[in-house]
Formats: sequence, structure tokens, C-alpha cells
Amino acid sequence: MWIIRFHKIKPRDYNYVARELKKAGFVPRKITPIIFIKAAIYHKLQKKSWRNTAERLNTRHVYLYNFYKNIQDSDVIYKIFHKFAERRIIVYVGDTKSFTDHDLDNSSDFLQLTNQQLESIL
Repeated sequence: MWIIRFHKIKPRDYNYVARELKKAGFVPRKITPIIFIKAAIYHKLQKKSWRNTAERLNTRHVYLYNFYKNIQDSDVIYKIFHKFAERRIIVYVGDTKSFTDHDLDNSSDFLQLTNQQLESIL
């Protein structure tokens, strides 16, 4: 099971995402870059549909879908997902039944599980 903790995103993460997408040649005009990454996280990790994701993020699904189709094969998504895993914004807990926020932030077991799961998905 994936735990997504968007409340842990800091301004440096917003800037990092914008820089990485700009390096890849993707400069959105109307939507902030972090929205596209949130959509990719929802779609890839939680298997949410594009319409459901767009409704949740209050945007149009066509923008999100086109972004993902253009960027999915590049290393940008891989780098950003791993950066978010290091910052514990996305955490894979596997079959663990009980854990605390402190465990998610400090346990190296969760980080290893997350990295292994990301390798298999990406």
C-alpha cells in the first residue's frame, strides 16, 4: 500500500519539480508543474483514472494525460519519484498493519521497500 503525504511538500520541492521539468523541455503555462507530478503519482501509484485525478486536482484530464504520455519514458519522472521517496512524501508500507508517522519518517525499512517498489513500477 502506498502512503502519499503531500502535506510534506516544501517550497524547495516545488522548485525542484519546476527545474527538472524545464530541463526536460516541459514548461507549462496555465498549470503549475507540481500538479502534473501529483497527477502522475495518483495515476501510477494509486491506479487512479485521469478523470478522477483531474477532478481531485481541479483541472482538465486532457492536460494531465498529454503531459504523462509525453514525459513517461524520460528519466524525469524516475528522478522526481525517487526524490519524493527520499523526502518521504511517497512511502510504500507493504503489508505492514501498524505504523506511526515517526516510523514513516525515520525507518530505513520503509525507504528500502519504497525504492524496491519504485524500481518494479518504473
